[in-house]
Amino acid sequence: MQVTSGGTRNFEYDYTIFPEKKNKKTILFIGYPRDRCAFYVKALQRAGLKPLVMDHDSLAVLNAYRFFHREKKPDPLFMLNIGSRHSNFALQEQGGFALIRDIPYGEKHIIRVIAAKKSISEEAAEIYSRRKDNAGDLKSIISDDLTELLDEIKAGTEYFRAKTERYPETLFLTGGGSLLPGIPEALSHSLGIEVMLWNPFEEVSKKISIPQETRQAGPAFAVAMGLMLRKIQ
Repeated sequence: MQVTSGGTRNFEYDYTIFPEKKNKKTILFIGYPRDRCAFYVKALQRAGLKPLVMDHDSLAVLNAYRFFHREKKPDPLFMLNIGSRHSNFALQEQGGFALIRDIPYGEKHIIRVIAAKKSISEEAAEIYSRRKDNAGDLKSIISDDLTELLDEIKAGTEYFRAKTERYPETLFLTGGGSLLPGIPEALSHSLGIEVMLWNPFEEVSKKISIPQETRQAGPAFAVAMGLMLRKIQ
């Protein structure tokens, strides 16, 4: 409230109180710009829908992973969703501290870099990035341009370590941008931990009919999967 311009009067906000632990209460307080919230709500209502809940991409991805790994999951759980315009960082200690944040770096940024390096249009760069025979060239281009993303991730993991004295052993990478070649290797080399590409559609029973091409593109649907599973839980 102290650092938000204009205080909370320009925000829609809500909170929830978690069960008391060791005589301490944890309160999750969330605020969202009121004008932006009104825009989305009105757009959905005009489309004939009734919005009931607002979620965050990082929490949705965590929810999807937890749903499929209820009995055994890494502690702490570290996930990075590379979306179209933003990446969503989530690092959570089992039953304890959680750090989530948005990083203004996504697939669109990478496409612009490829376009500049190859002196082609962004549309052509997107097509170029999807061709498997360009994987070697793409790895070199992408690896050279991940500094901004890596710096943000390192800052987040170090903050988490300072708060919890814990450091993750594995990063689960998902989102449409994670399908570009070279990103898992660059993250693993820089962070010094294992990086695994997480495809939520690989967790879904083969009995459920999902076209093979869509199933392979599953990381791009990680947020949508987490939102859908809220209903199930």
